[in-house]
Amino acid sequence: MFTITVTGKDRPGLFRDMLVSLRGNDLTGWRVVIAIDGDRGQEFAEIARAELQGVDFELSGNGTVLGIRLNPFRLLSRVFDAGSLLNLYLEEDLLVSPDATRLALWYHRNHRLGWACLNLVSGPCGSAGLLSNSDYPDVLFEARTFNSLGFVVRRAEWHALFRPVWMGSDQPPASPAVAGWRTHWGWDWSVYGAIADGDMVSLQPALARATHTGAAGTYTKPGFQERAFGGMEINHARDVDYRVVDAATLPHVLRSHINLHDETTARLIQLEAAARGQPR
Repeated sequence: MFTITVTGKDRPGLFRDMLVSLRGNDLTGWRVVIAIDGDRGQEFAEIARAELQGVDFELSGNGTVLGIRLNPFRLLSRVFDAGSLLNLYLEEDLLVSPDATRLALWYHRNHRLGWACLNLVSGPCGSAGLLSNSDYPDVLFEARTFNSLGFVVRRAEWHALFRPVWMGSDQPPASPAVAGWRTHWGWDWSVYGAIADGDMVSLQPALARATHTGAAGTYTKPGFQERAFGGMEINHARDVDYRVVDAATLPHVLRSHINLHDETTARLIQLEAAARGQPR
């Protein structure tokens, strides 16, 4: 079983737009599982019924606010415990390319040892310097960054890497502003930290397969939204012959961007170590 999980809360208009973009994909063999935080589940359900006609989907309303860390955690735990082999993670304020599910299945068929996940957008959490270059729609590369803008993960890596770190830590670090970036800044930062300082990598596309539409949210403000996503291109082709390329061999226009992402990751790890008084 292959699943697509979608979380939402209070932006039904963006949710509808996301479903319209998702419907442009081949959803044969996929089950769409939606969990809505708060008390607007019925409103979201009406939208889902209208936009996902003929699609295998289910929607549940939490009735209360679980939050942006716990709601997706419970949803992902549920689909993998129910037997999902592969999941495409989305949120209500994303738009996806028409080959998102095709790329996800390619990832499943071609998975290599050490791949933690496939990101739909290349770059680290919290960065306005995301990479998306329309000249390279077929290129994928390994990276030590991660972000929440859509990702694909297998059941094995969910249990081995994502699930153990997702909820972070209740123990206050020496310096929450620095040492807590992987435990207190959000589930995406927790996963980012596990990849950045671990033995696994994420696979990322040189041309984005998703973009973000929520200009106002828990962590996103209009200024950041414009800097990060204003004018960012995503893939619009359905049929692409994907290839994994060593980042060191890519053209400078891509390689320099990837190098900057690597430098950001290394600096975060160094700052964390310094805050904890550990040599690095």
